[in-house]
This record gives sequence, structure tokens and C-alpha cells, in this order.
Amino acid sequence: MILLREFTEACVAYAAKMGKSTKAQATLASWLSKKSLSIISEENRTKAVQYITDCVAGMSEADQAKFENTALGLVEVAEAAASIGDDEL
Repeated sequence: MILLREFTEACVAYAAKMGKSTKAQATLASWLSKKSLSIISEENRTKAVQYITDCVAGMSEADQAKFENTALGLVEVAEAAASIGDDEL
């Protein structure tokens, strides 16, 4: 859980650096959990995965290594939820 919190903070900081509004940053933070990724809309899952990917790409190599499993886990949950489909939930 500590790594997830740190990863979320890093992604929110990345969103701020990219000029995203405070509201967008808060929304992103709310999406970055396995539970949220499994229940948000397909459109928002796609956005969340893109933010995760972009955030990791912008990290130092050390941080990429630190958060690799966290990021991959979140993306896997999003992909699994997408394969089920919103209409089946």
C-alpha cells in the first residue's frame, strides 16, 4: 500500500507538471487503485492507463524500477476489467 500511495503521489505530481488542473489531479488520484480501475468507465480506464504509462515514462530509472510492479499491476487490472466490458458489470 505504501508503494501505491507513493506511486499515486508521483503520478499526481506528473499531472501537475503537465499543467492538469487540481480537479484533474484529484480525479487521477481517485482512479489509481485496483478497485477504482475495475469499476470506472472504459473511457476513464483508458485515460488512467495512459496517465500511468506517461507517468512511468517520465520517471528516473530508479523510480521506474521502484514502481514497475505497482504500475503493471494497475494496468493489468484495467485491462482485465476492459476485457469483461462495462455492460457486463
